Amino acid sequence: MSKRPTPDPDGSGNTIPGTGYKDHGLSARAVDVKNVNTVLKYDSRLDPPYIILTSMPAP
Repeated sequence: MSKRPTPDPDGSGNTIPGTGYKDHGLSARAVDVKNVNTVLKYDSRLDPPYIILTSMPAP
């Protein structure tokens, strides 16, 4: 997978600088996204007894 800049959601075709952990590490900024699913899977063998699964949005 290659590093891709985060597109600006304003529709201008520009990208958002300073986003992406691969490029900016702990200095990366949060960006609002759509279509992310989060699911809690119960597993009584774990403590806490669940696993969090999230989907990753694609531009």
